[in-house]
Amino acid sequence: MTEEKKSNKNKTILAIAFIVVFIIGWFSGSEYKKYQLRKGLRDAFSGVKNDGGVDIQKESKQEKKEMAEKEIIEKQKGDIVELATINIKVEEIEEMKQTTREYGSPGVADEGAKFVLVKLSVTNTTKAPFEFEDSFVLIDESGTKYNPAPPFSLIDDYLKYKELQPNIAKTGYMIFQVPENLDSYSLGSSKKGTDEYYKIKLK
Repeated sequence: MTEEKKSNKNKTILAIAFIVVFIIGWFSGSEYKKYQLRKGLRDAFSGVKNDGGVDIQKESKQEKKEMAEKEIIEKQKGDIVELATINIKVEEIEEMKQTTREYGSPGVADEGAKFVLVKLSVTNTTKAPFEFEDSFVLIDESGTKYNPAPPFSLIDDYLKYKELQPNIAKTGYMIFQVPENLDSYSLGSSKKGTDEYYKIKLK
């Protein structure tokens, strides 16, 4: 059996296993299990390795080409960033090995990793309410991108799923798990409908 066939077989087995987990998680009402399923399926078919629990976004050649064609706009913590449907402002950041929670167990970073907690102020600039989507990534100086960690298992006041009413600022948190030795990073997001890509310097 060739390496390619072995890889395809392993992916098929993994996909079936995660579908079973999804069914169990769906009926038990466990949002965390559903998150793990989505992340696992994404990793299985993209070839991403998440050693140490760090969720790395692997760019395709097309995505790299698109990024190279974008206008990179750099901002600082405290600046108001105007995206397509929201304005955001990074209020503060904090690094930690363990989160604190009023309800539920605290989250503990994996060995060799740490959490970056980002407090955001978000304002819906459209004329209708909608739920916040965490379409942001953490980017290090080499261009490596880190996806948000599952907030519902780590912190209380997270932004994901919060309803944003028009013209009313809402504050909350996003959280990322990154390598412990990562010293410099930014929050990144594209502005829909444009070639603009915003990088907000966090550290």
